[in-house]
Amino acid sequence: MPIDKHPAPRKRKPTKSPRDSKESLESRLKAHPQLHEKLLEVLDAAENKGNIEEADAAEDLVVELIQDLGVLTLQTWAENQQTLAETAFVDAHPDARNKGKKTPVDQ
Repeated sequence: MPIDKHPAPRKRKPTKSPRDSKESLESRLKAHPQLHEKLLEVLDAAENKGNIEEADAAEDLVVELIQDLGVLTLQTWAENQQTLAETAFVDAHPDARNKGKKTPVDQ
């Protein structure tokens, strides 16, 4: 029996898609300039702005761009999760002290 080299994708929990909002792609990308720039690079590759003539070179470029986009997307996700966690903690613990420079009264 042959082994499937490509397992079925994991099922994600159904959530309301951000695409359901009325916020435009342009306004969302303004909030993430690094993602915006990387997506422009992907579009440049699709439109062959670099005048690549060989399929292997085009494939290498696209793979690199998509990997970079994936890393950047996960970094952005992690930063958003951190912000959400910090906000939730502050909301749950309003008396918690913020890490900062101690004043003479604190010492």
